[in-house]
Amino acid sequence: MQRREFIAGLGSAAAWPPIFIPLAVSGMSGFVIGKSSFSWPALIMAGAVLATLGAVVFQGQGFTALPGICTIVGCLVVNQVAYVLAIRPKR
Repeated sequence: MQRREFIAGLGSAAAWPPIFIPLAVSGMSGFVIGKSSFSWPALIMAGAVLATLGAVVFQGQGFTALPGICTIVGCLVVNQVAYVLAIRPKR
């Protein structure tokens, strides 16, 4: 599959699993870090690892720069939101 065809084919079912898997892993890792006794530097390290692994996976899947960067930013946002939800005090 050529890169140009992949951008036009983001609506296809084959394009979504490489996006949803890193999003799920990001959410789970943020939540686990928030619920555990790790401090915020662990969240920074997890974000760096997620971004690096995401870049490698997306490049291997044929993502071009813009969709890959947008997806990685989305993964990092999901990671942060899950962390914030995990550390918020119960009411």
